[in-house]
Amino acid sequence: MVGIYRSRFLSLVIVILFTTMVQVFVWVAFSSLYLPDPSTSHSLNTDRMDRDKECKCPTRDPESETCAPPKTEEVGRDEGDREQRMDIDDDRDYLEGLGVLKDSQHYLLVALVLSGPDSKSRERRDTIRETWKTYSNPTEEPAILVLFVMGTFELSAPQLESVTHENQQHHDLVLLPNLKESYYNLTLKVLQAFVWADQNLRFSYLLKCDDDSFVMLHQIADELSERTSTQSYYWGFFDGRATPKKGGKYIEKEWFLCDRYLPYALGGGYVVSADLVHKVALMSDGVRLYNNEDTSLGVWLSPFRAERRHDSRFDTEFKSRGCRNNYLVTHKQSPGEMRTKHELLQSKGMICEQETAVRKAYEYNWLVEPSKCCQRK
Repeated sequence: MVGIYRSRFLSLVIVILFTTMVQVFVWVAFSSLYLPDPSTSHSLNTDRMDRDKECKCPTRDPESETCAPPKTEEVGRDEGDREQRMDIDDDRDYLEGLGVLKDSQHYLLVALVLSGPDSKSRERRDTIRETWKTYSNPTEEPAILVLFVMGTFELSAPQLESVTHENQQHHDLVLLPNLKESYYNLTLKVLQAFVWADQNLRFSYLLKCDDDSFVMLHQIADELSERTSTQSYYWGFFDGRATPKKGGKYIEKEWFLCDRYLPYALGGGYVVSADLVHKVALMSDGVRLYNNEDTSLGVWLSPFRAERRHDSRFDTEFKSRGCRNNYLVTHKQSPGEMRTKHELLQSKGMICEQETAVRKAYEYNWLVEPSKCCQRK
């Protein structure tokens, strides 16, 4: 009998010990999964503080646990210094002087006209102000804004005073204080202009042109207004068979992609949708800069799906093909030729008294390799 009770007692002890061990095991497992380790928590907080310090993030989103990235810098290129770096500032006082604010006005079209601080460029700007810029209205639909872009780095005191006075008078200059005006900085100038527009303006499309281009603003705006989508649009006169230059002003020492330029819209004038401008701005710190701004843009946009619209109404080659009343942009125009076109447009609704063709245009064949794209007929 004593042996039976002893056996039952030992069995009960074993059951109690087993139950206790199971409870301890469950508690340990639960603790490792759900209770924070003080050392780990401290490490996470330290890492978070380090990231905040690196990003200089004033506030943190409690949901995303991310901080804003630091401001990007653009790689500069000049004959003497091809590794300059410069900042693009969002200066609200300056924007107020231009009559634009980041959160107020949305523009269908922003035209950025590349210009310079010299007297000839000033004459061309004044001509544009008195001719095709008169068709822009930033406060009425479709809202169009025209701005002139120039660098002011290392300008002489008289030049800087003149440019400052001009901007106080017209409020239409975008001054890039860290950009030195030179042909070899032209690509950087376009890149900085894209970054500035992306950071400071709200728009659907951007037109880049030169200050010797005559632009039919109202017709371009009308066609853009009719589009059902404002996304991924690259519009101009394209070329895909041009070969990189081996010498002269347009030499491309750093080109290594292939034996021809990638398809690009010629730089006398082209239109890019805001989303593509934004993508370029996001990449601005790391893109390679080639001597020619238009071929550079073709490279930057080459990875993206976009509607590339070739249009012979963009007379934007290195010299004008002549005069056609359906031209939307005419490149290489003197101030006198611009005024003549403007007077005809006002009096007769056309830009050509008599249409002429110095050179033939071509239609871009997107179904063949780029080297065979563009046959003049």
